[in-house]
Amino acid sequence: MSQSVLEVSHLVKKYGEFTAVDGISFSVPKGKVIGFLGPNGAGKTTTIQMLLGITLPTSGDIRFFGKDFKKIANIVCKKLISLQLLIHCKAE
Repeated sequence: MSQSVLEVSHLVKKYGEFTAVDGISFSVPKGKVIGFLGPNGAGKTTTIQMLLGITLPTSGDIRFFGKDFKKIANIVCKKLISLQLLIHCKAE
């Protein structure tokens, strides 16, 4: 059985009365690539922001490699910043 690298369960993001992401669930198996498609305002960017820890979900769960994102968010953010700096430095 293939391990999921990402599992999203019932993810919700609300801004006051406006619901930007309404209970989405999906998983990404190891070795697979996914894309987000949808009309403007469908919640694609907000979902990515939650997956990166830029904004917090109102409710729901995000798990990377079986680990609760809430518990490892600081580590993930530091690695993303390091990767971004590395890419920027190599581009110059």
